Amino acid sequence: MNYILNKFISVRVIEDNRIIIKTPLDVIEIKTENIDIIVDITNFFKLGATKEQFTKKYNYEDINELFTKLVDKKVLIEQIEVDTINSDVYEFMQQFAKINHDNIFNVNEIKLLILGSSLTVNFLNEDLREIGFNNIINFELKYNTNDLEDISRIIENNKIDLVICYDSVFNINLCKFINKKCLENNISFLFSHFKNLYAIIGPIIMPHETPCLNCLELRKINNYEFIDLEKYYMKEYYNINNQRILYPTFFYKITSKLISLEIFKFYFADESCNLIGKELEIDLKNYKTNYNRILYNPQCQICS
Repeated sequence: MNYILNKFISVRVIEDNRIIIKTPLDVIEIKTENIDIIVDITNFFKLGATKEQFTKKYNYEDINELFTKLVDKKVLIEQIEVDTINSDVYEFMQQFAKINHDNIFNVNEIKLLILGSSLTVNFLNEDLREIGFNNIINFELKYNTNDLEDISRIIENNKIDLVICYDSVFNINLCKFINKKCLENNISFLFSHFKNLYAIIGPIIMPHETPCLNCLELRKINNYEFIDLEKYYMKEYYNINNQRILYPTFFYKITSKLISLEIFKFYFADESCNLIGKELEIDLKNYKTNYNRILYNPQCQICS
């Protein structure tokens, strides 16, 4: 079985016999009598290899316990797990290579509004322009009350076709505002964010055709037995800064490319767009994907 070093971690030697391994959410401490083994493992598995190949240098008994721990803590991961996610990026690149941009006459007529941090906006703007979308307004969130006024002004003064909110956290107040504003102006919109080590992409919400974001949140709240909706929203709002995690650049890159691919499908191959009324959940630690269908909620006062 092929294993590869998890690119989301950093390895640091603290003392002669102590290693600190940092992941986006965990700090793992490993003590060993042979620091060279750790250094060799992190170097040897950067491109992928089997444990048997590595044991040619060290005795099996010397590395077995340590190797098992590194696999258990996802410092070393199975190559096939990585391929599960990488195949989505590969699919994006393959489909992008087949796009005949000359035949997409109206791509520049589609006006997109991207909302997010400077990092997420830059990645998504670059990927969308690579596909051919050039009529893009970028808005870097300042995370204060002025955001809502500025976004409202942009939507009212421009003929926006699709609003994309792509950020590292799910700002419920912002998303609730966008949900209402876009439904009022008959604009489709898409949300994407991270939650711990999950990337959530979608849904693409189409006014009067799919359930809205409020339906999704109401169902989540009902599932967790929240009674007071406004209290829940405020709790989420005040926790936003605490939720912020500095994710590895790879997280943002892969999410941005998948968003771009689905937006392209939405406009030019809608039968294959996977996010209309659905959200894609990607487990970035265990490399698993899952689609969740969004259902109407009869308690929703916005779209019901």
